[in-house]
Amino acid sequence: MEHASTACVASLSLQGLCLGIGTFFESLSLRTGFPFGHYEFTDLMGPKISGLPILLALAYAGMGYLSWIVGAALLGGATRPLSGRKAVLLPLVASFVVTAWDLSMEAVWADIDHGWIWRDGGSYYGVPISNFFGGSSPHISSINSSRSISEAARSSRRAQVTGSWRLRSTLYLRCGIFSSSLPRLWEASLWMLPANAG
Repeated sequence: MEHASTACVASLSLQGLCLGIGTFFESLSLRTGFPFGHYEFTDLMGPKISGLPILLALAYAGMGYLSWIVGAALLGGATRPLSGRKAVLLPLVASFVVTAWDLSMEAVWADIDHGWIWRDGGSYYGVPISNFFGGSSPHISSINSSRSISEAARSSRRAQVTGSWRLRSTLYLRCGIFSSSLPRLWEASLWMLPANAG
């Protein structure tokens, strides 16, 4: 039972940090253009708070956790506490996982679906390259902060996880795919409203 609470603390801390730090960086970029570039979200992205879509902020939590699990699996340390060079490499590998996800969906959302509009455009299907370099910042920050919390929680009890990372990574992969389709579901729900509902 103690391991379950340690894993829960680690998971919730990572998701909370990804949500908070991701929201901070998105909000900062919407106002200043740093670190991603200048852009704005369209109504396709659903309800917003201060210009930031709520569903996008929530996607940071799912994708942050997924990138952590995939990064740990790629480094061969998904079942062991991090130490040495893996503790340094994991935030970098996890940020590359999220950047790969961003590369695969950014052009579709920005250029085809018009979920957001880049003010100055860019060389990658209308997306500035600064978006991908800047995109690593929140993920590295979240994962480094969470790693510290996780290691502190684990130090209370050393427990080995025997394959549950596979179940969690499958779950979060599904959540990531689902969260990337939420704005489309939002748009579809708007079509179902009566014409005078506004």
